[in-house]
Amino acid sequence: MLEPLGYQSKVSSLYHSVMIGYIINLTIPRSGEFARAGFLSKKEGLPFETVFGTIVAERVVDLVMLAAVTITTYILVGQEKINDLTSQSQSASDSFPWLYFILGVLFVLGILALIVSKKLRGWLILKLKGMWEGIRTVITLKKKVLYLSHTLFIWMAYVTMFWICAQGLTGVKDMTLETMLTCFVVGAVAITITPGGIGFYPMFVANALIEVGQHTPPDASGFAILLWVIQTAFLIVFGLYSLFAINVKFSASEVQKEA
Repeated sequence: MLEPLGYQSKVSSLYHSVMIGYIINLTIPRSGEFARAGFLSKKEGLPFETVFGTIVAERVVDLVMLAAVTITTYILVGQEKINDLTSQSQSASDSFPWLYFILGVLFVLGILALIVSKKLRGWLILKLKGMWEGIRTVITLKKKVLYLSHTLFIWMAYVTMFWICAQGLTGVKDMTLETMLTCFVVGAVAITITPGGIGFYPMFVANALIEVGQHTPPDASGFAILLWVIQTAFLIVFGLYSLFAINVKFSASEVQKEA
């Protein structure tokens, strides 16, 4: 995605920045995208706003793919069943009304700051232009077919991960396509509720295995917990290694500028 803009980056820097983004997301949801752009731009000397724009474009593509998987799951399993399995997500959101209040206050303060400060408006416009350059790379990609093929492969891997892991446990090794898709969708919902899906991911996946796959509670809970622990441990170990390996340090002024 950086190629149409005339930028080149080492594969190692791209890999480490992605892993850093994953581990940072375990602390504050969605903060990993900023961290990924920050580390890559610092390491390779690229414009932060342009790199971040390419990540935004990636997330738009991911949203389309997630919608496709979710719709397919609705067709195979039923929307009511999925809604029942994720009903606790609504109560979890309702338990934090102060979060919406804080976001609203920050939004209003940001608008007022833009109205008052001409310098801030100019800075924002400049950053948005750079970000737009990154976002529009989806349209200007030189290798569109290869990009689409990689995207489809990655999302197939996301879903089939459940089936592959299930082959190691007798109680869930007969997992069906409907169960796999349901586990993936409810797992994605869980990750949006808490950092890394802490608490909710094993619960939602276990319920999906019980209600859709008709697996026993002990088998379902054991598989869901094991799956979450393995994924989380993987991200922590390789994320910490990438933080060390990329060897990038930020000054206080750079952190403030990129934030």
